[in-house]
Amino acid sequence: MSLNTGLLNIKTSFKDDKSGLNCSLNVTLQNTIPAYFNEPYGCAPCIGGAGTNYWSYPGMKFVYKPNITIGGVPYTGDSWADDGIGWLDHQWAGGYPYAKWTQILQTIANRTKFSNSLGKYVWLTLHISDKHYMLFNFAIPIDSFSKVGDTSKVLYNVYTKTNVTYNNKGTIKILQLTSPLAQYSYSTGNKLGTVIFPLKYLIILDNEEYVLDGTPYGECYCPDGSNNIHYTSSAVIYKDKVVVGTGFIEGREFQDPKLLAQTSLSILGLEDSYDNIQKMVLGGKSSPAILILTLWLVLLVTFLILIIVSCVKIYKHYRKKSKK
Repeated sequence: MSLNTGLLNIKTSFKDDKSGLNCSLNVTLQNTIPAYFNEPYGCAPCIGGAGTNYWSYPGMKFVYKPNITIGGVPYTGDSWADDGIGWLDHQWAGGYPYAKWTQILQTIANRTKFSNSLGKYVWLTLHISDKHYMLFNFAIPIDSFSKVGDTSKVLYNVYTKTNVTYNNKGTIKILQLTSPLAQYSYSTGNKLGTVIFPLKYLIILDNEEYVLDGTPYGECYCPDGSNNIHYTSSAVIYKDKVVVGTGFIEGREFQDPKLLAQTSLSILGLEDSYDNIQKMVLGGKSSPAILILTLWLVLLVTFLILIIVSCVKIYKHYRKKSKK
């Protein structure tokens, strides 16, 4: 609940799957720096009606010590309960593209296989001193960035009390992976396969090296709206083996594409129909879309050439006339 500008109350309760204990959290957070768009003008991206409207409060601090219970017993442990810091992310998904050319491109992009739309990505936040960082790569190829030692380029934003800078370039490297995490059918409960995620990174930004380490919090994940495991974990930041801040780790769609699709289809009880569904979705509709786009591009280029030729002829005519 938003109590006021920059003031947020989180009240939740749940049952821990492993211990069976009922847990609860009640905490109020206040922003320490202003809210910022996460892309210029708030669109990330907004092209032809597709995209998202996206802003954040990057630095949220406890107004008072949170009320935490585990199995009905108040938790009064670690020091983080006094000085924790968080990130409020607020994002509205875009609708179906209204521009015809973006509709065609979307059809082509989804042309061959049943899949989720977001794709494989990492999203990381860092709280270091008076700066807050958001690192992201939303275009990781399915068959890359999956082993210890793999690296990936990222873009990152830097937020302070006075300004934000967008789309700086950095690098992340996998230092440690989770154990294989089991994914289950939503309809039957049967195990469909396993997935692993990075939970410890080497991060290089601003010509500095940091380690973002989620291992102190264990392996933290939850099912997302597609029933696939979505990695979400708090983390500690080290520089030269000294703790310099805290952060957050998010990873999505590190699953094998078939497992990803089968797990999504299990919501409808159709995980065993995966192979048949691949024969009927989108692939047959892609050829006309590609043809239309090709013709559209050819006509556009031809039209531009005609305009340029006409402008050149007019320019030569008037230049010749002016000399006379």
